[in-house]
Amino acid sequence: DGAKAFAEALKVNSTLTQLDVRNNRMKDVGAKAFAEALKVNSTLTQLYVWDNRMKDVGAKAFAEALKVNSTLTQLDVRRNDIQEDGTKAFAEALKVNSTLTQLDVSNNGMKVGGAEAFAEALK
Repeated sequence: DGAKAFAEALKVNSTLTQLDVRNNRMKDVGAKAFAEALKVNSTLTQLYVWDNRMKDVGAKAFAEALKVNSTLTQLDVRRNDIQEDGTKAFAEALKVNSTLTQLDVSNNGMKVGGAEAFAEALK
């Protein structure tokens, strides 16, 4: 699968700082592969993965990566199908990540519980 191959390359790439893979239908499988790459990549600062049909499984994978990634400053996951569980996972990641300055989760399925989790994480 193309997303997996791309993500594998990202694990060893040491020059790329911005990557835009929006509207590629990578779904959760591709999202998980990119999330694994973020755990070891040390140069990427901006990643745009919006409109990729990602659901909570992919969102949770990205959230786990954010807990250990120390270079990403912008992550855009808007226009996917992330619901409350994925939103809560991002909120938990924000509690420990100290480098992310922009996270766009607009046009997903954030419900009251997800919004409350974000509010708590941002305190």
